[in-house]
Amino acid sequence: SLEGAAMVRAVLFDKTGTLTTGDITVQGAEFFGKKAKDKLNHLLMVAAAEDGTRHPIATAVANYCRTEAGRVPQDFVVANHATAPGHGIHCTIGDRKVVVGNSKWVLSTSTHVNVTSAVRRWEADGMTVVLAAVDGEVVWGFGLRDTLKPEAPAVVHHLQKGGVKVCIVTGDNRSAALAVAKRVGVAPENVFAEVLPGDKAATVQEVQAQGHKTAFVGDGINDAPALAAADIGVALGSGTKVAIESADVVLTKSNLEDVPCLLALSRTTLNRIRLNFCWAFGYNTLALPVACGLTFPVTGQLPPVLGGMAMVMSSLLVLASSLLLRTFHPPPIKPVPADAAAPLMRHAGPASYGAC
Repeated sequence: SLEGAAMVRAVLFDKTGTLTTGDITVQGAEFFGKKAKDKLNHLLMVAAAEDGTRHPIATAVANYCRTEAGRVPQDFVVANHATAPGHGIHCTIGDRKVVVGNSKWVLSTSTHVNVTSAVRRWEADGMTVVLAAVDGEVVWGFGLRDTLKPEAPAVVHHLQKGGVKVCIVTGDNRSAALAVAKRVGVAPENVFAEVLPGDKAATVQEVQAQGHKTAFVGDGINDAPALAAADIGVALGSGTKVAIESADVVLTKSNLEDVPCLLALSRTTLNRIRLNFCWAFGYNTLALPVACGLTFPVTGQLPPVLGGMAMVMSSLLVLASSLLLRTFHPPPIKPVPADAAAPLMRHAGPASYGAC
């Protein structure tokens, strides 16, 4: 893995929880139901339904619903809870069917009135949009926003400055993905938005097909196939167990600055291996004629102890050279204000669209 990382020329980042902190909060909410008396009751249903999943977006929605409507009644028993990967969840509460998920999925399976304008408004503002439907009717909409990791713009800038292609792969809507891309400095053509979990590996393979050795950086269960498909899978230490087991490298501090550090260390190590080979080859090339008696007419027979010392010196040279790796220092990454970040490189290549 360390040797392979030296060849990486494209780094693909997951968005939620990787480039962002994963501390998602609801920034906007709107009731679309026909009966005002059902407003809080539907919020409680959404809270009960979202409690069945550990996704950070679901957690944010559930926390908001409980804050606005109070505790979920004990008679709200959730049954038939199921996850639609990359879309959302659906379940039944009593005799009511509840569906919560991304806007594209919910709108395609439920009736709705005056919902589209709110969805477009939130998406235009770079928010993640979640809709909730009860008995086939959209009743609530939520606009959520995540917090960008402070080191993300500087890391992306540093990688691009070193000639590495940087991409974002996310299941979020394209508007939200582009908003994050703009803040970190990734070109729009390198943003793969609305990608289903099962299609993330295909996105990695698409970049590989362009001739790039790739590294994928992620933290979630949905990232596991992409982590396995990439030449180098890099998981954050704070990520899920599945992601960590699928990765080749784990960043224990979950700090994105360790990504360029990994690439720099791998290149330094590979260069040191080559240098050691040159040292050993050069030394033995010079010593071999002496061992064969080239200097015998002048020096006579060399003492065996001298031969042994010469052999040891070959190993000591390589060992001393290798120990110099202890002086390795991570490359300095200069802070870049998020609002000042701009793409340094533009690589042609079609973006992929899906849903999540």
